[in-house]
Amino acid sequence: MTRVLYTSWISTFARKAALGLELKGLAYEAVDALERDFHDELVWLNARAEVPVLRDGDIVVVRGI
Repeated sequence: MTRVLYTSWISTFARKAALGLELKGLAYEAVDALERDFHDELVWLNARAEVPVLRDGDIVVVRGI
């Protein structure tokens, strides 16, 4: 199972999450979650529809308040 980072090009928080994964040397697939094709999936993972969201198998990590 691959890691998926739901991100957006305008989100500084998502960029920080990507940098953290890259610094740790962890492979991941970046998905622009604000595109229409991925919006329903983003809402299913995070009801607030905010990025970043990291999904690693059954584990889902969302940005806290």
